[in-house]
Amino acid sequence: MAAALDSVKAILRRLSYLILARDYERLSTIVEGLFESEHSFNQSKKRLISGNGLGEPVISAYDSSLGKRAIEAAISTLKANGSFKEVLEETEAKILTETTAQLNNYLIITN
Repeated sequence: MAAALDSVKAILRRLSYLILARDYERLSTIVEGLFESEHSFNQSKKRLISGNGLGEPVISAYDSSLGKRAIEAAISTLKANGSFKEVLEETEAKILTETTAQLNNYLIITN
C-alpha cells in the first residue's frame, strides 16, 4: 500500500503541475492520450482549481499499473491525512513562483 500511496502522490504532483501550468494542446504533446478531449481536460483543471484534485480515472490513464482499487485507496488516504491538499498548494505555489519569475524577466528585458 505504501508504494501505491507514494506513486499516486507523485503522479498527483506531476499531473497537477502539468494541468494547471499548461493548456490542452501543450499538455497533449507531453502526455499523449491522458484526456479524451479538451472538455475532459478542462473538467480536470476545474476540479484542481476548486481543490477537488484528480480522480482515479485520470491517474489510471497516466499509470494503469497501479490498479483502480489501489489508486482509490491511496486517494482516500491522501485526502484524509491532508497530503492531497498539500500537493495542490505546493503546485500552485510553484506555478506562482515560476510565473512571477517569468514576468520579472520580461520586465527586465523590456526596460
